[in-house]
Amino acid sequence: MCGRYLFFGIEDTQEIKNILSELSRKYSSDAISNIKKGEIYPTYNMPVLINEGNNKSYEIFKWGFKNFRSNGVIINAKSETLDERKMFKQLINTKRCLIPATGFFEWNHIDGSKDKFLIKPSNMDMFFMAGLYNTFNINGEYITCYVIITTEANDEMSKIHNRMPVILKKEVEDVWLYDMSADIKKILIPYEDHLLIQKVG
Repeated sequence: MCGRYLFFGIEDTQEIKNILSELSRKYSSDAISNIKKGEIYPTYNMPVLINEGNNKSYEIFKWGFKNFRSNGVIINAKSETLDERKMFKQLINTKRCLIPATGFFEWNHIDGSKDKFLIKPSNMDMFFMAGLYNTFNINGEYITCYVIITTEANDEMSKIHNRMPVILKKEVEDVWLYDMSADIKKILIPYEDHLLIQKVG
């Protein structure tokens, strides 16, 4: 599961500055000011990168699909069952996205204690998580939302939790965004490189 993630850096990375600069050219100042920095919670409106007419386009979408069975939102999609769930299988080849982040959070429950950890790749200040997006009618307003795709934890992450977001290596970011013929089982895999794991609470 990925229930929170981080969006900022030390004085912000240049990559994040570029994202915000691009968004400011197409969105109002109010929309830009509503983008959160720091710990990101479900239902926040955040930057997402999509393929629009074979061109990369940053948009502001809401984190969490409408849940038709309850009042909550669906924030994650399991990579192993994407093609089995009606909500996701029609989006795999039409509405993929990349979600920029500088870290993600997970909690470890041991002997009644609950420890919070910040996790990030050791070799990237900012990275992209794989996601899907769709548009929903929410109280009469059409809102585009995204989910983060998760996979099994790698060896380092498994000491904290059995799931983790799909962190894409640089060489497969464009494959996920553009190549609908690619074998997604080779893309949506546990992150293989070293992680930095820091206890924060």
